Amino acid sequence: MPPYSQLVVHGSGPAYYDARNVPHGLVTRHVYHSDVTNGERELYVYTPPGYDRSKTYPVLYLVGGSGDLPPTGCTTGGESHDGQPARRG
Repeated sequence: MPPYSQLVVHGSGPAYYDARNVPHGLVTRHVYHSDVTNGERELYVYTPPGYDRSKTYPVLYLVGGSGDLPPTGCTTGGESHDGQPARRG
């Protein structure tokens, strides 16, 4: 646990981390073989609500390397994985 304290003072509106009734996308886990590491690797792909394979979407690549585990970006942001609806929208 990091050595810090946190105090949350709620205002009149919802906080950015509060659950909201919005459309949810999907986070899907993919496993592939890496010849470089000679082992299995994993990646997570988020698709927005109403995703259509025939359309082109912008892409954001999040690369770890600071000691995070692969699913950290999915779990700390409030999203879930393995085909379950993401909680944030």
